Amino acid sequence: MASRVERPPLYRAARTFVVDSEGRLLLLHWIDPADGIGVWFTPGGGIDDGESPVDAARRELEEETGVAVSSDRVGPYVMHLHVHSPRVWRDEHHFLVRHDGPLGRPSRPDPGTDGHRWWTLAELEASSERFHPRNVAHVLRLVVEGELIEPLSVQYELE
Repeated sequence: MASRVERPPLYRAARTFVVDSEGRLLLLHWIDPADGIGVWFTPGGGIDDGESPVDAARRELEEETGVAVSSDRVGPYVMHLHVHSPRVWRDEHHFLVRHDGPLGRPSRPDPGTDGHRWWTLAELEASSERFHPRNVAHVLRLVVEGELIEPLSVQYELE
């Protein structure tokens, strides 16, 4: 009898590409406890039961950065991302949020998050840092150049 391979748990998330009027992208820095290596990531997190992706994106943005935005400031929808790894399968919805001004005080920062930075497109493209999602520079380029016609659908695997 063939053994059944268990699929990792599914993690549903909503994330924000926060871009200012200078075309810079806000990323948070987190130390991955699995390997101790830092990764820069877009603000966001899990979608609660009964919560829409837009509402989750708003809530997570405020919890992680202190930036409160109304639903009409979340969008357009820029990417649907599927990431498969041995530990978890991620199903993520990514939205554009335009924001100028300071960040507030995070009400529920992620454990392990140790800072933030506004990145230019040139800095992202030249960097050897780890990013989540991997294609942040490509998405930012499409947004800044006004070339994002429809949401991207992206899938990749992690080891």
